[in-house]
Amino acid sequence: MSHIKINDVAKAAGVSPASVSRYFNSPELLREVTRRKIEEAINEVDYRPNMLASNLRGHKTNTIGLIMPSLMNLYYIDLYSTIRNAILPKGYMVNLYTTEFDPNMLKEHLRHVSQCRYDGVIVCFLDGPDTNEVLADAQKILPMVLITSDPENNRFDNVYVDAFDGIFQVTTHIIETGKKKLAFASGAMNSVFTKEKFNAYRTALEKAGLDFNPDHVFYGEHNHHYTGYMAMRKFLSIADTPDAVVCATDDIAIGCMKFLLERGIKIPDDMAVSGFNGISMLSTYSPSITTVAQAIQAEADSAVSMLLDRIAHPGHRKRRVVYKVTLVKGKSTTPDAPEGYMTVIV
Repeated sequence: MSHIKINDVAKAAGVSPASVSRYFNSPELLREVTRRKIEEAINEVDYRPNMLASNLRGHKTNTIGLIMPSLMNLYYIDLYSTIRNAILPKGYMVNLYTTEFDPNMLKEHLRHVSQCRYDGVIVCFLDGPDTNEVLADAQKILPMVLITSDPENNRFDNVYVDAFDGIFQVTTHIIETGKKKLAFASGAMNSVFTKEKFNAYRTALEKAGLDFNPDHVFYGEHNHHYTGYMAMRKFLSIADTPDAVVCATDDIAIGCMKFLLERGIKIPDDMAVSGFNGISMLSTYSPSITTVAQAIQAEADSAVSMLLDRIAHPGHRKRRVVYKVTLVKGKSTTPDAPEGYMTVIV
C-alpha cells in the first residue's frame, strides 16, 4: 500500500484534514457534497485508512468481509453458511464478496472492505503467486485470515486444508479397486488448490506404477457441473478411454455422473468417479458419490477464532491450523458402499 496520508486526501478534495477524519469517523456530520468530494479524492490518490490503528482507538463496525472465488462451486455456499453461523453469535455481521476468478476484483474488494472500516476479512482459496502481494499489502492495515491449500504459505494467519493428501487418498483408493487408467478433471488450472490436487493425482499414479496420459486431464470452466459433463464427453471420445475420473470438486463429479447416467454407462463397473469437498448436497445424491470430505465446521470455527484474535491482538505472531480430510466411499467407486450417507462436516 502507498504511504498516502489524510492531508493528501484533504488537498485533493479541497477540504480540511478534519473533514477527511470526520468522513471516516462521523460521516453523517458532513454535507453530501463534501462526502462526495472526499470519496472521489480517496479513490484518486488510492488512500487506505489504517484500520488497525482505528480499532485500537475503539472504532469498530462489528462487520467482517468474506472473500471467495465464486458461488458456482457449491462448496463455497456451504463454507459461507458455516462461517456466517460461526461468527454471528460473536456479535459480528458478514458481508460476502466473490472475485469470479479475477485478481483485479480481489484488489477492489480488499479496498472496499478497508474503506468501509470492516474489522477484518477472511479470504478463501485466493492466495497464489498472482495475489500474495496484494494480500500482504492489505494485511498491513486490515486483520486477515486465509483458508488455503498452499503448504508453503506462512505469511498470513491461515487455516490449511490438506488437499494433496485428500486427492492422494482417493486416487489410491480407486487404484486399489482395480482401475488402471485414471483421468483427472478440474476447473481453473492456475489456482494453488488445483495444482495441489493435480500433483497428488500424479504422485498416486507414480507410486502405483501406472502411466500418466496427458489426454486424461481436463481443465474446464468456472461452472463445475458443466466442466464435469464436458470432461466426461471428452474422455469417452478418445481412443485410450479412462476407466475412472478423479474430480477436483464434488460439483465436477456430479457433472460427470450426469453424462454417464444419461447414456446408461455402468458406474463404477465401466467408469468410476470421485469428488472432493463433501458438500451437503451429496447426502441426497443417488448413486452415492465417493468424495474427500473437508471438516468444514472446524475450519470455519478456526478461521473465525483466528480472525477475532488478530483483531484483538494485532501484534501476535502468525498462526496456522492444519486440517486433514476424510475419504468417504460411495457407490461411484465401491459397489458395496452405502446408497446414501451424511457427509463429514465436523
